[in-house]
Amino acid sequence: MGKKVLIEASKIISGDRDGCERYTVELLRGLLDLPNNCLNTLDLFVYVGGYILPLDAIEEVITLREIPQPDSENEETEVYLQAESKLLRLRNRVAGVLNRTLPVPVARKLYEMEMAVRDGISWLKKRGDAFRDFDLIHLTLPQNYRPFVKTRTRTVTTVHDLTHLYFPGFHTRDNVDLSSKSMKHLVRKGGYFIAVSESTKRDLVKDYSVKEDRITVIYEACDQERFRRVDDPSELLKMRKKYGIPDLPYILTLNTLE
Repeated sequence: MGKKVLIEASKIISGDRDGCERYTVELLRGLLDLPNNCLNTLDLFVYVGGYILPLDAIEEVITLREIPQPDSENEETEVYLQAESKLLRLRNRVAGVLNRTLPVPVARKLYEMEMAVRDGISWLKKRGDAFRDFDLIHLTLPQNYRPFVKTRTRTVTTVHDLTHLYFPGFHTRDNVDLSSKSMKHLVRKGGYFIAVSESTKRDLVKDYSVKEDRITVIYEACDQERFRRVDDPSELLKMRKKYGIPDLPYILTLNTLE
């Protein structure tokens, strides 16, 4: 059996459709697409909202945006749970409905409140020991650090940017506070970091005094079926007409105002 790695991916059921959610989804799907012999030294699991699932069960979660219910009669679809109460299972059904019907800001706030309550319960139960059998925990978002506060398992965290420091006006106060607390905790714990750019790496060194040998720069990939260069003049002309783009150089940015 290979090294056990746990990937924190609760973002995929948060109801958000932002860059961090896209990163997490594409990372998981990229791992699923790898040939088996590429992963024979790793035993991969995914942490989603209090549940631990094997990697090969995560596609259903990505598609449904909620956690599937365990089927005790089918071993192939077995889901490994940290909490098996019927109340928690009911909650996931309700959360799925709310995420599909409520406005995004409302759904996000409810999700944040629920995660805070759940993390508090985890702390009271000292559930940090539940992660002791893992060799590494990968946090795809620093703000989701709270379930792992008590564990001694090594962590590696993907840091997309430090805009909570440089552009706090584009964040909610809660997000600024949570981002600051999470980064301070992860640095104090001596974790390792993945920076998505050289710029983010420089910011980590400058603003949080992270040693350079604890940071690895890994640029973010994309789904090449959706994001690819188009050279067909007729397709380009169609898009220019559709969006009123003049035949001049321009800059396109995609972002989220937190």
